[in-house]
Amino acid sequence: MGKELNRLIIAFISILLACLLTGCFNKKSTTDRLYFELPPSIIGDYSGMVEVKELNWAWLRLGDRFGNYRSITIKPFQDLTSVKDQNVSERLYKGVIKWFEGNGIEVSENGDMTCEGAVVELKLERAFLKKYNPLYEERNDLSLEVELVITERTTHNTISKIRHGVTGYEVDMLVKRLLNGLVQYFDSHK
Repeated sequence: MGKELNRLIIAFISILLACLLTGCFNKKSTTDRLYFELPPSIIGDYSGMVEVKELNWAWLRLGDRFGNYRSITIKPFQDLTSVKDQNVSERLYKGVIKWFEGNGIEVSENGDMTCEGAVVELKLERAFLKKYNPLYEERNDLSLEVELVITERTTHNTISKIRHGVTGYEVDMLVKRLLNGLVQYFDSHK
């Protein structure tokens, strides 16, 4: 019985050492972040923002209307995503300019208001099976989110903060849905 016990102990120790050694040799170095990083944003403070009918989240300074101002400076929209060359930020920028010009608010270099906008999320990739499945029906699995901050030029006080996102199954649909929400919000607060 002593020899069998010794063999069992030696086998157990051998298995344990083999497991430990394979654990050491199979270590992979990771390039992933080891900490949580906030997603890109141009809105510094989300306090006071609430869900509104037209948009996901918005805040408008009490008593303010966009029509209270004669002119606005609209800076080109930033693209804070890793997805490039979709012209989404440029199309949104032109759509916002079109609304302000169409509602009697002059777009100029030294406007009474300053509008900064950024595309903060753009998902255009489908899962592998959805991409190549001939039976896959188009669904709203692409997404786009944008942030706008509108401030007074002279005081730099914030007039409005907006974060809005939409889903769709193609890029054109995403841009149209997002602009539609922004236009409805601007119309209700002009």
